Amino acid sequence: FCVIARLSFAWLFLAGNILVERVFGTVSSKVLIFFFYAFALLILALPGIILAFVLSALEITVLSGTVTTLAALTVCNIPIALLVFFLCRNILQYAELNNR
Repeated sequence: FCVIARLSFAWLFLAGNILVERVFGTVSSKVLIFFFYAFALLILALPGIILAFVLSALEITVLSGTVTTLAALTVCNIPIALLVFFLCRNILQYAELNNR
């Protein structure tokens, strides 16, 4: 379950990177890009964190608490990452080449 949860977070980080490049790709400040990236990842991961917290607080577990938490994170992360991938499709279609 740890490996699957880690892979779901890798997809979420990739989706966050694509989202920031799509929305804030024209911003030249690296500090602002990093701030937007961290904020986007926090927002993208928040539903999984809330679900994991709620399930652990309710103590409705068939499996152990750690496995339930990792499963909740995975169940939320993968659909969110796939949604961001779908919404940011064709990102390379409008890419401009650097002529320097």
